Amino acid sequence: RYRSILAVCDRVTVLSEQYTPDCMMKRNIYMINHSDVLVACFDGKPGGTLNSINYAMRKGVEVMLVSVDL
Repeated sequence: RYRSILAVCDRVTVLSEQYTPDCMMKRNIYMINHSDVLVACFDGKPGGTLNSINYAMRKGVEVMLVSVDL
């Protein structure tokens, strides 16, 4: 499934060839730096999503929050 998705992509950006402790953070920063709007499904808990929201706000990227009730 992964390879079939890649096959139809116009462009693929690889930030890390393998998993590293900070690869998800680097991915989030890259996406925010290349976006006009961040749409985040946020449950209110600290972690990567909250870090991304805060980073986007500091960068002046519009943030749209989708509430998640668990």
